[in-house]
Amino acid sequence: MVSSSQNENISTGTAIATSSTSNAEGTVTYSLTDADNKFSINSSTGAVTLVNTLDYETKISHQFTVTASDGTTTTSQTFTLTVLDILDINTLSVTLANSGAAIGETSSSGTTVASSSINNPDSDSITYSLSGTGSSDFAVDSSGNVTTNANLDFETARSYSLTLTASGGGTIVTDSFTVNISNAEELESAVLRYTAAYNSASRSGFSATATRGPSGSSLAAYILEQVGTTNTTDITSVDDTTNNYVPVEINSGTALNWRYYFPIDTSGCYACNNGQFIFAPNGNELDGKYYSNLGTAVTTTVAKADILTAGRLEGAEYWFMTTDKAAANISYTSAISGDDVTTSTYNLYEDQVTLAGEVYTDANFTSFTNGNKRVVPMIVLPIENFSASGTSNDYFYPNFIPINFWSYGDVGHDYCSGVGNSYSACTSYGNNYDFS
Repeated sequence: MVSSSQNENISTGTAIATSSTSNAEGTVTYSLTDADNKFSINSSTGAVTLVNTLDYETKISHQFTVTASDGTTTTSQTFTLTVLDILDINTLSVTLANSGAAIGETSSSGTTVASSSINNPDSDSITYSLSGTGSSDFAVDSSGNVTTNANLDFETARSYSLTLTASGGGTIVTDSFTVNISNAEELESAVLRYTAAYNSASRSGFSATATRGPSGSSLAAYILEQVGTTNTTDITSVDDTTNNYVPVEINSGTALNWRYYFPIDTSGCYACNNGQFIFAPNGNELDGKYYSNLGTAVTTTVAKADILTAGRLEGAEYWFMTTDKAAANISYTSAISGDDVTTSTYNLYEDQVTLAGEVYTDANFTSFTNGNKRVVPMIVLPIENFSASGTSNDYFYPNFIPINFWSYGDVGHDYCSGVGNSYSACTSYGNNYDFS
């Protein structure tokens, strides 16, 4: 025999064995007995070849008998050919769509994610499946093409590590790949508040260790509060421009249980056009206040001497108030249900900055960066150092706002207002606003 074993994928016509005789008294004729009908023999030369394909999964060995005769003497020999297994499917390869570019979280279900190719020499029937955390958000068809199977959410999962499995002919092969999700910025109206006191030109982002709460305690770096009782992108549908307040629902309340009153002087502003109102520190006679309107009303006044900057911009789409006021705990009624009254505590930051307007809610505000989370700016800041009310800790940078969101209007020589999506004017401290 050429070899006692052969791969199952050898082609028909492959030489299996050769024959020879000695001391023949005449012309030798060869014949073959093959119960499996896999082989043939050349009657003149005795060469045995494969005539029908082998299949390890069907039978792992075949016997055949070669008979030689010279007309006088006949002799036979039996051979066994062992069939070697070859993977029926192999080299599964996944190719991501669009050269591997991230898939937008707003992509519709059925969006193409990846295709696959597989070596299937026996043309076996192939079954595909996906595994990995979040694999139920995707689907794979009978050709190994992967598509989205749900609405994706960047805030829930920014990437998926998946494994495509192909099964066929008793063989299983896999290929792993990663699907990245790109963010779509999502806006909603909210109040964002934090303390101005620990921000400075030398710091980057919100300080994790700054003292900012009552009696030396530390509050969260910032607090985000919902405007209205349901999420909305239109703050003007819930604010009160006549009385200059923005209502919010905080501390798991069931109604609008808190109001921020902004000290807006419509007659003494620096840029009173198109419904935009701004004033500089100590620039009017109005007070601001924090106000609880459920049950027994609670009012905490922010006197004009405690106000650094405040205003209302863009037709009441943006509100801002920056104070020079000590931190405090304010007890108030947060919910009323029948006879049940819930009392909560409002934690006022030291030198609180209160911003109300449209907020990018991406990734739950885990950070503020140019390409990630940010607040639409609505603040006036001093360009030159300004110490309010005899203190020196109030020169702050609203450094959660990226540089590409700066400036609006003319608010006087020493001040710069940030609003909207232009930064044509307020670039003096541009690098301090850039979080790339």
